[in-house]
Amino acid sequence: WAPSTTRRQVYMYWFYFLGGLVVPGLLILVKRTRKIWGVVTAAVLVDIAMFLERYFIVVSAQRVPLMPYEPFSYVPTWVEWSLFAAGLALFTLLIAVFVKIFPIMAVWEMVEDYEAETESAPAMAHGGMALPPGDLAEGQT
Repeated sequence: WAPSTTRRQVYMYWFYFLGGLVVPGLLILVKRTRKIWGVVTAAVLVDIAMFLERYFIVVSAQRVPLMPYEPFSYVPTWVEWSLFAAGLALFTLLIAVFVKIFPIMAVWEMVEDYEAETESAPAMAHGGMALPPGDLAEGQT
């Protein structure tokens, strides 16, 4: 490791490597964890790891030897946090609008559900009143 590398940066790197690549890969590969909670956990770990990757890119780019401050003293300002929150809010808004315009459930699934419901529904007879299944003898309509 470089002399200016802190213990925190080492932990962040290993979380980036293990939490962003190895653990999500294992969660997706193992059939027992290939459920909704496993996929969501893998996605969250990858998101955090990608955030750390961007952090490494920005902070390491500022490591110029003749700068008048220590490289590890970088702290995001309120403007940077506001831009980050605005990006998350915009993404959430776009997803909500997309889901409103284009339904999540496919049309063919809705048709299959409708057909299954109409096949299992009792036959409407005698003035629109449904009769229990055993009331009509076979052959009667």
